[in-house]
Amino acid sequence: MRIGGYFEIILSIIPLTQKDRFLRNYRLLKSSSLLFDL
Repeated sequence: MRIGGYFEIILSIIPLTQKDRFLRNYRLLKSSSLLFDL
């Protein structure tokens, strides 16, 4: 199963107010993980 599938499920569960915060944190995690990949 794709990892993105899990995030789609999580996003569908999280309320809209928390979804924006989650997306912001997710972008930070993704950008920081890109730094670690280097």
